[in-house]
Amino acid sequence: MFCTFQTKLSKILEVKKRCVDELQDLNDEAERKISNKTDLSLEFQHTYMTLVVQLERLNRELNQYLAHVLQYANEIAQEHGVAPLEQASDFKQRCDEDSYEIVTRMKSVQDIRKLRGDLCSPHAQRTMHFEQSELVSVHTSKPYAVPLN
Repeated sequence: MFCTFQTKLSKILEVKKRCVDELQDLNDEAERKISNKTDLSLEFQHTYMTLVVQLERLNRELNQYLAHVLQYANEIAQEHGVAPLEQASDFKQRCDEDSYEIVTRMKSVQDIRKLRGDLCSPHAQRTMHFEQSELVSVHTSKPYAVPLN
């Protein structure tokens, strides 16, 4: 039974890899066409969407078989007194949380870089130079004499 699941998983993964490679090629082609301001033909769009739907179907099948493999592995683990493996949904939730945290951190880094870029732009540099020169002139100029009368 386990070997059957493993074989099916292997076959699905092979097909999925080919689909992902094909999707990458289509993405590259779409980027070229868009950058050249060329419309994407209906045939191209149909091919692209068909591939996306096929990948969704493969992912559903893959998840079903993975759930069976996990269940089988947990049954074996219980027989041998080993802690059960993490459930796929728990693992996915943890991955989602980790990815959200990473994206949030990357956005913060990008915001800081943008701010730094804005501050280092020629206009900002001229403005800062002007403000600094005003500060220097204020500090180096002679104080005004205030009449006492």
